[in-house]
Amino acid sequence: MNIKMTLSQIFQNKNIRFWGLQVFLAVSLLLIGIYATLFSLDSFTRHGKFVVVPDLTHVPLSKAQVLLEKSHLRYEIVDTLEYDPNFPAYAVMEQDPDPNEKVKKDRKIYLKINPENYQEVTIININAPLAEVRPNLESLGLKVDNNIIYVNDIAKDMVLRAFYKEKGKQKEIKNGDKVRKHSIITLECGNGNTLPILDSLSTGGTSEEEQSGNDDFDF
Repeated sequence: MNIKMTLSQIFQNKNIRFWGLQVFLAVSLLLIGIYATLFSLDSFTRHGKFVVVPDLTHVPLSKAQVLLEKSHLRYEIVDTLEYDPNFPAYAVMEQDPDPNEKVKKDRKIYLKINPENYQEVTIININAPLAEVRPNLESLGLKVDNNIIYVNDIAKDMVLRAFYKEKGKQKEIKNGDKVRKHSIITLECGNGNTLPILDSLSTGGTSEEEQSGNDDFDF
């Protein structure tokens, strides 16, 4: 009972409450000061250990190597993506970490490089029905010219030959040949007609009837 009365008297005393508040504020400020000091000290001790990742997008690999060395960073080529004509050959297409990120010195930067040209694909079963050849070629990333060449051949809509252009020259494609993706393929197919039979008279020959008729006038 006496203890309760004593505590009640203490809290009712304005002077005690005032000084108690002052002590509380002082302790709070002290803790905040300690935290700020430790944070500043940590930042100071790590000062100079971080570098900004340079923007390497569209930069040729040879130049990217120099930039990374100057920034005390390492690199690793993790993938060569599908050729993109909007990027120079052997230029950086993607990087990780992203540009302008702060990283520790000697951090490894992962690069994805644009290849020199489109990948090559192998042509198989080129001498097959047009309905099969066209989707097969398109699935390989090739483009089929809509202007199909038709020639006299009894095999209607059968692909007889195929061509593509390389360095401005037209080349015939054989099974097993390699062609770069996005190449335009021209197909030559049969139209179902046979070659016309030439009349023997047009060659200067004579028929059997004419020959037998001439024999009747022999003396």
